[in-house]
Amino acid sequence: MLPPDHSESDVAPESDDDQSIAPQTTVGTEPSPGPTLDAANLPPIEPPSAGFIVQLFVVPALIVAVVIGAYLLFVKGASRQVDWIEMAARLHDNNQTIRLKAANSLAELLNAEDALARSEKPEGADSSGLPASNAAETSTEELPLTRNPQLAQELAKALTHQLDSQSGTAKPMDRNFQEFLIKALGKMDVPEVALPPLRRARQLEDQDLKKYAAIGILQVLEMSHGRGAAIDDPQLVQEILTASEDSTDVLRAIAVNTLAFLPGDASEQRLNSLLSHPDTATRMSAAVALVHFDSTAGLGVFEETLRRDHSILNQTRISSEDEGNEFFERQQQARMAMVGVGRLLSKLTSAERSEFIALIQPYRNVAYVPVKQQAFTTLEQLEAVK
Repeated sequence: MLPPDHSESDVAPESDDDQSIAPQTTVGTEPSPGPTLDAANLPPIEPPSAGFIVQLFVVPALIVAVVIGAYLLFVKGASRQVDWIEMAARLHDNNQTIRLKAANSLAELLNAEDALARSEKPEGADSSGLPASNAAETSTEELPLTRNPQLAQELAKALTHQLDSQSGTAKPMDRNFQEFLIKALGKMDVPEVALPPLRRARQLEDQDLKKYAAIGILQVLEMSHGRGAAIDDPQLVQEILTASEDSTDVLRAIAVNTLAFLPGDASEQRLNSLLSHPDTATRMSAAVALVHFDSTAGLGVFEETLRRDHSILNQTRISSEDEGNEFFERQQQARMAMVGVGRLLSKLTSAERSEFIALIQPYRNVAYVPVKQQAFTTLEQLEAVK
């Protein structure tokens, strides 16, 4: 029954048109799929080429690396410039501790730079690592610290002040300060500035400081000689000639080595006379120094050295400090002898070459690698001569 306010006539009957609006789906069937993609119509898939990868990754990475590298070099150079200027200024500070730390830091900085320059030195370059042809023309800003005249002047000024104000034995702090200054000046390839205070320091009573000053003079002369700018100073030559007669083995040996970088008849004559010195190390130093004069006068000393028993050149046999010292001295002398022979190669006769080949061959079998390597190098040089 219908509600009282409605009649059957008010309800519209369903028509066929209303039924046609509903989707016509047959039970148990699925809708028809859409249009299918033909694989033949797709573009071919290819792996990226090497050129594409380089452009995408490698080239941008190189650009970034170059930019970062340039920035770091700039920062490092600027920092280095500030560091040594600040340290040099502190050499004159009233506080002893500050002065001592500054001198020590400069000595370490110069040691590191010197070692780096030697390891990276190209063939034909001087000891500063700069090509010998244009080293003198390089501006101060581009020079390594070891060639910086301003730094050399600051070090020389500080050491000169110490020597002027000292009376008697230096106090421990002052003595250490002098040691660092001497060692730092010995790394400066500015002979006109470095040599005068070093020569004064070589007259000190303190044997260690005297030794450091003598080594410093040797190093400065060697660096200058390496640049083809040997020092011509007759008074300095006379000082070193006198020192070559010193009763102290160490100071005498340093002086003999120094004569190698003071060319002249007086130096060569003294070196020749020292070939018969009773001390083995002195004879060897004289023979090596004469190589710088292109002299074969020291070949007899090289032969004598290489004929000695080489079984000691074995680190595993060292059982005492004395044996360790002997080992160090003997291996050094053996290497120096072989290097000297190699440098005089063009002046050796056929008989001399054959003799040294026979003397050096056993050293190929020694236990100590540096000596063994030098033996192979020198033998290769000797055997290459036809």
